[in-house]
Amino acid sequence: MVTGVTRVDAERFGDIVALVRALDDAALAADGYPALGDAIWRDLGRPGADSVGFLIPDRAYLHLARSDTFAAPHWTAGFVVHPTARDGPDVTTLMQAAIDYVARHGGGKLVAWVFGASPAFDAQLRAVGFAPTRDLYEMRVPLPRPESPTFPPGISVRDFRAWTMKRGWS
Repeated sequence: MVTGVTRVDAERFGDIVALVRALDDAALAADGYPALGDAIWRDLGRPGADSVGFLIPDRAYLHLARSDTFAAPHWTAGFVVHPTARDGPDVTTLMQAAIDYVARHGGGKLVAWVFGASPAFDAQLRAVGFAPTRDLYEMRVPLPRPESPTFPPGISVRDFRAWTMKRGWS
């Protein structure tokens, strides 16, 4: 185990949810968005068989779980670092703990998601062998819009219409 990191097995997630929430709330206050996504919070509440967390008390948390999305099974890591600890080695320390854990538990691809990636975060992830492979952007607009939108000639826009998903069974 990496020094300074406490491994938290799934049966103890209930013991750390408040600590993780406090870290995420601090990130939200500093950045304007949370550091942990919905998948992490769902897994903290109903963990998978291989879910595990790594905690550096009052500074950082990494959540690791298996995923079968995006066509190929892999491990997914999500983490939050307290804004006052971002200049330290916590990202590389937590990622090394995750890498070691994955290696001891069957290996495989490890994907790390970073909300609001920065050059400093990127450098820390590169230091443990990661490379960026995908960027996702979230577009926002305050509603209602104060002015009417204008569209280029030939573009028509309609109101949203609800639809029903159909599923085939065999």
